[in-house]
Amino acid sequence: ETGREEIEIVSEVAKLKKLQALDAQDTSLGNEGFKKLLPLATTLRAVNLRNTHVTDEIAETLKQFKALRELDLRSTKVSDETKRAIAVALPNLIYLDGAPYRAKLQTQQQSQSNSGPVSSLGMASTRESSKNGKGRGGGR
Repeated sequence: ETGREEIEIVSEVAKLKKLQALDAQDTSLGNEGFKKLLPLATTLRAVNLRNTHVTDEIAETLKQFKALRELDLRSTKVSDETKRAIAVALPNLIYLDGAPYRAKLQTQQQSQSNSGPVSSLGMASTRESSKNGKGRGGGR
């Protein structure tokens, strides 16, 4: 979990009222430390929590960050089910875990009138293939 020193740092970061992007990748930031960033819930547009100590318990906090357009929770203890619940609660979310999310969600909702939660999340390889323009069959 987040150490005392990191909580103090996060508390200082939370005072940066115009901050739009936070990259906490590969830190020991956990659920309690991230809660200290709630003052930035209306300004943060991108949050990278990849390989941090956040868990499913972060969901209710993240759902308050309505301005988020990009969220990376790869290599955390946040389950796919919780990621889906967070994503559905964030109306501006475009990228989840490095892959386009919103368009995929809308397409699945339109094609399944009484569907449950989205069954899968985009994978990083999807973004890579669309980035290089090759799509399927990019090899020989």
